[in-house]
Amino acid sequence: MLYNWNVAIYFLVIKKKKENTRDDTESTDPKDTPPPTPKESKIVTMNDGSVSCERYCLGKYKKPWNNELPENWNGAKCVESSTIPCTSVTKFPINCTCEKTGLGWIDKTTGESIMDIYHTLH
Repeated sequence: MLYNWNVAIYFLVIKKKKENTRDDTESTDPKDTPPPTPKESKIVTMNDGSVSCERYCLGKYKKPWNNELPENWNGAKCVESSTIPCTSVTKFPINCTCEKTGLGWIDKTTGESIMDIYHTLH
């Protein structure tokens, strides 16, 4: 009787393995895979350079800085700066590329370090 249970379990395992294998008719061609959805981003132009692009993209008072980004993005981060790193400041106006995060706009009154926020986003 023990032998019959072993045989039954063996066939159940084999059947389960067959169910979990891909069908040979499925395509594995990479061109059949849809491209990833592009992330929403926008170049902002009103940063006077007194704040980093990262800070500018994060917003202030729980809103986008200078209303350059859609408020319904609910947060953004810097992905590119025109001439300096996203975390640097300058004496000159700078263009920043901000990417939607959906993590919320930063309230300037919080004691949270901008670098802590930056490292959380990246």
